[in-house]
Order: sequence, then C-alpha cells, then structure tokens
Amino acid sequence: MLTLIIHAPKKKVKSGSPHSFQDYFKSGVGIGYIIAKKKAITLIPPCTVILLDKHQELRAEGNLVKIVPTRKTPRGKQRHDVYFEGQKMVPYQPEPVDRYGVSVF
Repeated sequence: MLTLIIHAPKKKVKSGSPHSFQDYFKSGVGIGYIIAKKKAITLIPPCTVILLDKHQELRAEGNLVKIVPTRKTPRGKQRHDVYFEGQKMVPYQPEPVDRYGVSVF
C-alpha cells in the first residue's frame, strides 16, 4: 500500500494562517498540495498519510479519506486538499519530500 507524505513547515506559515502542522493535525485537512495526477490517482483510501514539520521535528500519521483537486497554479499545476483521519502523534523520523512538500512511496 502507498504512503503519502505532506510537509507543513512552520517557517513558511504567516502569522494567523490556517496552514500549520497543528491546524492540519486538528482539522484532518492539508490544504493546497501539488500532487502529480499519476500519483494522485494511485492514492486509494485508507492508505497512510504522514504529516511532517521538519523544522520543529513533528510527525503525525493517519489514514487517507480523500484527495480533492482544487485550483491550479498560474503555471497549470493542480493543487489538492488532502483529507485524513485517525491521526496521532508519533516519534519524529525525517522523510524525503519534493519541492512541493509532497512524497508518495
């Protein structure tokens, strides 16, 4: 089964923004991730979702509920909201992510 890793770094979050590790952990929704179509269609619930913040060394794991395509970037890349449930904090272990803060393995 595949695993989706999404990175929610604190240093890129503006004050008061809902795009932090803590907000994603509480809500079970990661907002606006660029995931290639070939990868997105292979992610079938209930595959594992790993939520990371490498700067604060935080890690949580849960199960994918759905991936919803949202808007496209000005260069045509598709953004997705990632819905997950059953998340729990686990010991930090770094994982590789691409420049968009995503990895699928």
